[in-house]
Amino acid sequence: MSATTTPVQKNTGDKKLIFTILGLSCLGILCVLCAFTGAVFAVAYFEEQSLDTNDTTFDFNIDTSNDTSDFFNNSDDGVKTITANGDTAEAEGHKVTILSTELDYQTDDFFAEPDAGNQLFVVEVRIENTSSENITANPFNFTLYDSKENSYTYNFFGAEPSLGVEVLGENKSTEGYVTFEVPSDETDFVLQYEPSFFSEEIIEFNL
Repeated sequence: MSATTTPVQKNTGDKKLIFTILGLSCLGILCVLCAFTGAVFAVAYFEEQSLDTNDTTFDFNIDTSNDTSDFFNNSDDGVKTITANGDTAEAEGHKVTILSTELDYQTDDFFAEPDAGNQLFVVEVRIENTSSENITANPFNFTLYDSKENSYTYNFFGAEPSLGVEVLGENKSTEGYVTFEVPSDETDFVLQYEPSFFSEEIIEFNL
């Protein structure tokens, strides 16, 4: 009677696990090498493309002074100042005449009342077109300066009838009041008139 032989089963699970671990390890090492190589090339590329900032100088100096003396000396920017000899002066076809002035102007208009410590200074003007082309009369073309060279622009509320924005044909004229709000202790003023934003001439009246 022959003996019965029981087959011996091979334990293949451990081998599969070992091969799986080895494969994953190799794949991980390969990924790390690829990432490292890519990083090296990226650094080299950006170093080559980078800008040399050693020769770049930025000037952040800002002039914060309140000096307005440049408004009274226009020779540097090519603008000519015409000082009026009397009440009338002309520049670029704009003939401007000062008809009257009133300091500490009083009004019942709530919106025109000056702030505490201030007063209203009213100038009555006439603007005439002496050129062959149309011109624009505009109260905002006037700027007032006090003895300390502080500047003041046209105050919308003030004496009536105020000077309006108006297109004037040849030989046409318009007139009205231009009101400024100024400190109560100021009495000496200079009034400048600029025919337009791009004007090369400015009229100046000593009031």
